Amino acid sequence: MLKIGLNAFLAVALCAPLAAQWKVTDKGIPRLQNGEPNPNAPAPRRADGRPDLTGIWVPDPPKVRNLAGDLKPGELSMQPWAQKLFDQRKTGELSAQDPPANCQPQGVPRVNSAPAPFKIFLEPNVVVILYEAFGQFRQIFLDGRPLVKDPNPQWNGYSLGKWDGDTLVVDTIHLNDKTWLSGTYTYDDEGEKARRVELIQDGVLKTFLMSRLPIASFAASNGHGRAQTGRMPTGRQGNLIVSSSKAVPEVELRKELIDQAKKQGKPYGLYFEDISSGFAVTTRSAPQAFQVIPLVVYRVYVDGRPDELVRGVSIVGTPLAAMKRILVTSDKSEVFNGECGAESGTVPVSAVAPAMLVSEIETQRQQQGTQPRLNDAIPALKAGLVSSFSMTSGTRREIGSGFTW
Repeated sequence: MLKIGLNAFLAVALCAPLAAQWKVTDKGIPRLQNGEPNPNAPAPRRADGRPDLTGIWVPDPPKVRNLAGDLKPGELSMQPWAQKLFDQRKTGELSAQDPPANCQPQGVPRVNSAPAPFKIFLEPNVVVILYEAFGQFRQIFLDGRPLVKDPNPQWNGYSLGKWDGDTLVVDTIHLNDKTWLSGTYTYDDEGEKARRVELIQDGVLKTFLMSRLPIASFAASNGHGRAQTGRMPTGRQGNLIVSSSKAVPEVELRKELIDQAKKQGKPYGLYFEDISSGFAVTTRSAPQAFQVIPLVVYRVYVDGRPDELVRGVSIVGTPLAAMKRILVTSDKSEVFNGECGAESGTVPVSAVAPAMLVSEIETQRQQQGTQPRLNDAIPALKAGLVSSFSMTSGTRREIGSGFTW
């Protein structure tokens, strides 16, 4: 998947499934004077004074695949059997047992890494979560019941919750032992040792992620032959890390966006904060192209007016042309953990990348009725959870940016 903006925008390459197409109502959503949802409004509250979590949510899963990601070496202690299993899974030798490879649920907390919405229903005595990914549901009981002594182990476990101020604290026990938490590998699906590959040097594409399937001038694998069970391995992403030789704080990145818009005579730039999905076509038998479906887009006006949410836009273009238009990046990187689908099936991937300011990119109006209007259903608990856009039909060029994902 790719995070991109228009003239002066920001891009990140990621893979993720499409979001569902839900029809929702907008009752109770705080709104601005112009009728748009207000993401900066105070969190809605229930009659008992607790925060109302009810609504559609989009995951923000940087730690779900690796719960110990912030710990230093030696700070994580595992029981011997767990350490042994963890090390085996890292080699990839057990990839055929990965639950999604066998059409089984991802389980808790891994399901939260799937970049697809989930819906929360908060009632006085129970929280119910409906996950679009794998069609799962989960219950968190709030009625003060004791823990069940010997429940049947489940993918999502047995959860009891209680309020600590405005924080809902959830204890989950009796998970089955089938859920995986790590997507890394030491050897790829062709037995080649995984290795670091520097694809781009000083803005020039030098090599490719290779399997044992040769291409002109690149005959050998570099440890990236990956595949879902039953598929033929091809060169695929593992952990993508994007670094920049020209990085600035995000405040400066926003200023650069406005400056670029002014230089090009545009009334505003576009800030792409979040996306739901996307794809790229890079085969010789088809045009080189990509499309990205944003979730959160803002107009950033050059005259100082407040940012305005916009709706209904797709980002389109050709990969190499778009990447050549990167002007500067943020000095802060973010982490994506999820799954990527391609000709060799679905494989777990990660991406670490900064926000990027791009001088120009193309947008296209989305087909009406096919993209979920999440802004009409998400409680206004924090800025950046909603999106909207209005534009004329067809493809157009705009000035734009996006720098969080």
